[in-house]
Amino acid sequence: MATENEGADLETNRMIGERLKQVRLQRGLSQAGLAEQSGVFQQQTILKIEKGTRPLRLDEAIRLAQVLGVTVNDLLTSEDRADLLMQLVHADAEAHRIEDRLAEIEQERSALEGEHAALKAQFAAIMTHRTELSALFNSQAGGSSGKH
Repeated sequence: MATENEGADLETNRMIGERLKQVRLQRGLSQAGLAEQSGVFQQQTILKIEKGTRPLRLDEAIRLAQVLGVTVNDLLTSEDRADLLMQLVHADAEAHRIEDRLAEIEQERSALEGEHAALKAQFAAIMTHRTELSALFNSQAGGSSGKH
């Protein structure tokens, strides 16, 4: 059973499809001709979009608008534009969230790089000291065994 949202989506798809068909016919193009000129669609895909059984993605709407010599707005209803605006607002908010998180990670990375460099220096100093202690131990061990 379709939900209210699914019903609204199907109606939106149908309205976009009708608008696409109207513009296509005004330009004197067949479905096959539009598909061929788009370079990305099959005639069957154009048919499904026009019937409203297949949604039209924004990138696809942009390509079809280019082929038809219209703007994306010319293919969309005011409801579609409002929906796209909401998607844009959400995408913008998500982009800002990701950008902020990337900045946080960059700060963490810088702090870790500093800590890493300090630990490498400590390790090198300890290894040098260990080598010196080992050499001292070996020289004293060799000297004491020679006295016996």
